[in-house]
Amino acid sequence: MIQTKKETETNELKLQIEKKLVTMENNLHEKNMKFCDTLAYNNKIRHEIECARNERNIYYAIHQKLKDKLIHLNKLKIKLIQQASLTYDQRADAKNKSNALKEKNDKDNIGFETEMKDLQRIIDHNDQLRRFMTIKSDERATGEIAQQQRSLKIQEYESAMNRLQLITGKSDVEQMTRYYKRNEDDNFTMFKYVTELNNQIECLNDNIINIEKTINEYNEEQKVIERQRVNKMTELQAQIKSDKEAANTAENRTIHIHKLLDQIKTEIKQLTIKLGCDLSRITEMLGGDGDQITERNLMLYLNVLEQRVDELLSVKCYSQTKGHSDEMIQENPKITLATNFMETVRTNRDTSLVLPSLQDEDDTNDDENTPTSIRPLSQAEIIGRVTRQLQKLEAKHHPSMNTNKTYSRVSSPNRRLKIRM
Repeated sequence: MIQTKKETETNELKLQIEKKLVTMENNLHEKNMKFCDTLAYNNKIRHEIECARNERNIYYAIHQKLKDKLIHLNKLKIKLIQQASLTYDQRADAKNKSNALKEKNDKDNIGFETEMKDLQRIIDHNDQLRRFMTIKSDERATGEIAQQQRSLKIQEYESAMNRLQLITGKSDVEQMTRYYKRNEDDNFTMFKYVTELNNQIECLNDNIINIEKTINEYNEEQKVIERQRVNKMTELQAQIKSDKEAANTAENRTIHIHKLLDQIKTEIKQLTIKLGCDLSRITEMLGGDGDQITERNLMLYLNVLEQRVDELLSVKCYSQTKGHSDEMIQENPKITLATNFMETVRTNRDTSLVLPSLQDEDDTNDDENTPTSIRPLSQAEIIGRVTRQLQKLEAKHHPSMNTNKTYSRVSSPNRRLKIRM
């Protein structure tokens, strides 16, 4: 009778344990799903942060490129301005030279015209005198008239001779002749000089015409260069305007990205404070830089936050298991055996959370013989181990019980709890 009663109580205890175990499995599965969602959200945030970093690097590269291009354009603009200034100076010098040549030509023309008038007046006077003397000699060629004319002519010659003597101061005819020849030579020399001056004036006129043509061509070239420079400056200004607009757009995008990063940092900081994360490792690693979340230590904060979530899930699972065990102990003192086992497991377990890697995890199905310190256990493996330990403990205290009963396992999710037993 007593043996039957014990078997009945044992069966009831098994049923209660099975119910509690199923409840624990369901709760564990639910918490594991929440944990997977949290990891997925963290992965999404990481991806967004990585995209923001890439965009920031691209912006920096574009900004540097635009800066170099702007410097090059400024240098080109300065060079064009210098060339234009030099061209304007050369044009002013050419104008001054042209004006000086024109003034010199005008003066030479005036002097030449004056000398030509004087020489022409002397030539006309000599021609008139020669014609007059010819007419008079023809009229007085015969008779007394001719004699009178000859005497008059002699007198005129004598008077002319006297005048010449007075003028020249020479009484000798040969000396007067030499003086006359010398004057004729001087006049001929002057005539040659005037002729050379005329030739030089003609050459200068030709040079002036050529210079004027060159100046006109140069002015046309300057107009073309000026138009090209204006067009080039217009194109450069349009390019600079477009580059500035692109730079402003990139800068606005960068500001937006920085605001988004600041919001993410604030949310991560609030989560670490609410969850009570241990930030001493980050502070020891980075020193004073670990107090505030920056782009350098953002991944460390995410790792600590993920580690804290793992710890809270583990504590939650254990607390639920502990709460069910206490209820079972109050209902039946025989459940003390399972409670002691859970306490032993909790006391002897060295929980070490592995920081998640930034790379993708490879979900490989390793053999159960793989050491748990190397391979993280899945949900089904943890449940199987706990079930086997319970069966072994029950078999030790109750050898007559059937220990061959198997328990169903829940399929493991894609994400595993990274806990070292």
